Amino acid sequence: MPLRLTFLSLISTLLPTLTPTVRAQTSPEPAWPVPVITQVASNAGPVVDIQNAGDGSNRLFLVRQDGLIQILKNGTLQPGSFLDVSSKTSPHGEQGLLGMAFPPGFAQKKCFYIFYCRKSDGATVVSRFRMSAHPDNADSSSEEVLLVTSKPETNHNGGQLAFGPDGFLYISIGDGGGAGDPQRNSQNLENRLGKILRIDVENTSPGLPYAIPPTNPFATSSNRSREIVCWGLRNPWRFSFDPSTGDLFIGDVGEHQREEINFLPAASLDAGANFGWSVKEGTLDFAAQPVAQGPLLPPAFEYQRNLGTSVTGGYIYRGSDPRLHGFYLFGDYSTGRIWAMESPTAGGRAAVIKDTNSYISTFGRDEAGEIYFGDQYLGTVHRIGAASILPPPEIYPPAGIYTQGVGFRISTDTPGGIIRYTTDGTVPGSGSPVFSPGDWQDRYEPFTLRAAVFRADLPTSPVTEAIYGLRPASVEISGGNGRHSDYTNVQLTCSTPGTELRYTLDGTEPTSGSPLYSPASGIPVQRSLRLKANAFKQGAGWHPGITVEKYFRLEVALPDLLDYWPDIHDPVQIVSGTPGVVFHYTIDGSTPTLQSPIWKGPRQIPPGTVINVLAVKGAMDPSTNQMKVTHISAQKTRFEQMGSGYLMGVSDVVKVNSDFYAMGMYQIWKLQNGTWEIFRTGGYAQSFMAGAAAPGGKLAVADNGTQSVIQFLPPASTETARWSTSGAKPLDLVPLSTGGFVIPDFSGNSVKSVNSTGVTTLAGTGTAGSTDGPAAQATFNGPAGLASDAANRIYVAESWGRKIRVIGQDNVVSTVAGTGVSGWTDGPASTATFEKPVALARDRIGNLYVSDTGQTGRIRKIRPDGTVTTLRGPTYQSGTSTLAHNGLFGNPWLTGIDVDSNGVLYIAGGYGVTRGVQEDWDNDGIPDTIETTLGPPFVVGVDDRAADQDNDGASNVAEWIAGTNPNSAITRPKHATVILRDDNTVVLQFPCESARLHQLEYSDDLITWRSMGLATTSQLKSFTARVPATALTQQRFYRLKSTR
Repeated sequence: MPLRLTFLSLISTLLPTLTPTVRAQTSPEPAWPVPVITQVASNAGPVVDIQNAGDGSNRLFLVRQDGLIQILKNGTLQPGSFLDVSSKTSPHGEQGLLGMAFPPGFAQKKCFYIFYCRKSDGATVVSRFRMSAHPDNADSSSEEVLLVTSKPETNHNGGQLAFGPDGFLYISIGDGGGAGDPQRNSQNLENRLGKILRIDVENTSPGLPYAIPPTNPFATSSNRSREIVCWGLRNPWRFSFDPSTGDLFIGDVGEHQREEINFLPAASLDAGANFGWSVKEGTLDFAAQPVAQGPLLPPAFEYQRNLGTSVTGGYIYRGSDPRLHGFYLFGDYSTGRIWAMESPTAGGRAAVIKDTNSYISTFGRDEAGEIYFGDQYLGTVHRIGAASILPPPEIYPPAGIYTQGVGFRISTDTPGGIIRYTTDGTVPGSGSPVFSPGDWQDRYEPFTLRAAVFRADLPTSPVTEAIYGLRPASVEISGGNGRHSDYTNVQLTCSTPGTELRYTLDGTEPTSGSPLYSPASGIPVQRSLRLKANAFKQGAGWHPGITVEKYFRLEVALPDLLDYWPDIHDPVQIVSGTPGVVFHYTIDGSTPTLQSPIWKGPRQIPPGTVINVLAVKGAMDPSTNQMKVTHISAQKTRFEQMGSGYLMGVSDVVKVNSDFYAMGMYQIWKLQNGTWEIFRTGGYAQSFMAGAAAPGGKLAVADNGTQSVIQFLPPASTETARWSTSGAKPLDLVPLSTGGFVIPDFSGNSVKSVNSTGVTTLAGTGTAGSTDGPAAQATFNGPAGLASDAANRIYVAESWGRKIRVIGQDNVVSTVAGTGVSGWTDGPASTATFEKPVALARDRIGNLYVSDTGQTGRIRKIRPDGTVTTLRGPTYQSGTSTLAHNGLFGNPWLTGIDVDSNGVLYIAGGYGVTRGVQEDWDNDGIPDTIETTLGPPFVVGVDDRAADQDNDGASNVAEWIAGTNPNSAITRPKHATVILRDDNTVVLQFPCESARLHQLEYSDDLITWRSMGLATTSQLKSFTARVPATALTQQRFYRLKSTR
């Protein structure tokens, strides 16, 4: 049976338009019949063959693939089944019960024949059954197996049975299956596959339950199958004889190029014929190219696969309707098309006469010569008749209202039919325009379409009418998704010319009386609202467009702090992305309202204060936010991206001698001539987490992947030593002056030493905690980073414990800084908080630097006096003065950190390394650049707060601030007296020497000083100055400089 693959019809639409192959003609085009399809049965199951008994009963026998044969009588399916062989066959794929034939004289012979695929092995079987006593029931126990043919595959079974004009039984069998006739069966005359066979079922030959007709082409052959009458066939699913002439028509399903109808005149039946497969597919050469067994007979008609992919052979019409008489009707299973072909002796031209939605699995003929077809998929049976009047054309799309314009096509499946149409509402006539097949027309004004089909031999079809109204295209509303943080102006547009755009702002539907949109002014929107708009166009047939709408949400941008981490001395500023906003605020925990105070400019806010803000502007939706002010003790630092080149997953950076190395994943990079280049690539099992400068100019690396410490001697990148960490996965390491290294065991919550003799626990019980005390009893919670000092004290960054710990010389663990609470609080070590410290570095003057990662990541500094600060400053691109980021240095991927002997920091994180230069490395309040300029006694690296060069009781820093000479005790600075007067002025009284020139100066940062007023001479031992209180709205410093 043919296998309908629905996707093939989709593929065929991608192929070039092709026409069927026919012989050249000079005669007039036939008057192709116009079919009328009438359904005569439903629920008939998977019908694959339709036969009549020729006994005058006018019964149709419906053969089903699932093994049943049913009777259709007078348009009614009879109850029960005529025969049930479902136990003998399985309806899988192309297998099952496939064919049936009644012999001439059935009424007397009381027997019939079936073709099925045997359930046990798939072999094809031709059997004879006899009738029971009841005329509508066969004797299911009467089977006589006549012919069994084995097959290598389950498809290409053939399956047609028919008695020819010679009274012999003809049987079609496919080529055995598989693509391309792989066994070359069709041209192999030694087997019965790919053939039409002919046997005499009324007689027998020796050893056979049937006889070989003596007129068969190979009837007397000893090495060829004697049953063969036709060969060179692929899957001859359906064939039939012309009852008037005895001519044979065969529908042979193609491979992938052609579907064909083969024809053999009755006079040539005895000679047989080779129809070419698989030497040819249709008229085309086929790739298999077996040796042809005799001359090839080309198809009477073939079509390419853009017109169909599975031919179903049919019948010559010899019924009572002269309009169908003499046409061979056949179809295509995959497309549902019905074809008509004139007799090959008359030229063999063919045309599609009907497009159906059926899966045409078979055709049949009743006793009166009327033709039917079956739909295997839907289980329906249909009769084919001829129309006495042309059917009306089809118009697509249907009448209706369409947007902006409408395209249409008019079609008919009447062969030779001419479509004429009008678009002004008049009835089409012989002079009206012709609509070409496949054409498509677009119209942009309303119209009435009328069409009819004309053909000379039949009356004109009824008129088909479609009235098309139009509406303008939808209005386009500007404004994106409708969410705005400020007033906006909305624009409306419509692609249909000549329209009026009208809108509403109150949610009602726009009408022709709603406000008219003006492109010049737009639609101002200053509050949240729902805007609806529509387009209107004047003229008959024009309808209003489809209303469109957009909700505009105008909400004040969320209020926020300009700087979430201001310096302890900096004022706080509230900002919003919406200009012109008024901020109402509270700081007592209550919810702000329109009656709450209004925020006016920057102001000082105590650290830790929670500000609740209501931001309003006009009628816009207000927004609220709650913000906690987290002050930091900022220490100015200049950051610069370090080096170029691609770094991936950098976890640490270390300076060895004068070279820099970065570790990350399984690679180590070295900075060479400003570019990071690969120094060492490890295996995928390795994970280089941290590095350290080891004695002797060596580079030591913590390998978390292989749980080891590796040592290199640069510039060589080969290992010089390796020590196992005994399962501990080191995240960091520091060398000991006594030899070996110290590593943190993060998951083991301990700190260990590693050397050539093995691994020893220095501190930590292994239980998570933050208990101080003797090393053997102390606990750690996620130790990650390490640093050491000259005394071999080990500092530990405790990630989960959020503390900085130290293992002292006395082997006692204590806390350096941190409360254990997550946060960013600067200040005294006992109250400072950390979020997630992961790495440490310690410089030569006792500063401890913490890589504190988390939401933003930052570098913290613990001064020798225990004060915790945050390094803050702009970040520049590598080697340039171009800003990459301004403000608080932050990187949530911060990991390793190193510091050199001059206090310069090197910070690893994510995809790069950053260099940090502090403004005041030694924490004395004097910028290092100024100390360098001033010279002795000011020295970078020395805390001048603790130095008093002239031993006058005032530190070097105090004398620098006061502007006195730190090398001379005579100029010791003296303190002023401050008096606030009732007249809102401040009086400053400085003790001074008389008869000297005095200049009052002020500064906002203790670095830059500016003169205030003119220098004056005082004869008194005090200098008095008045300062308006309004000048003291911010922190300001004053000093008096005296000269002789």
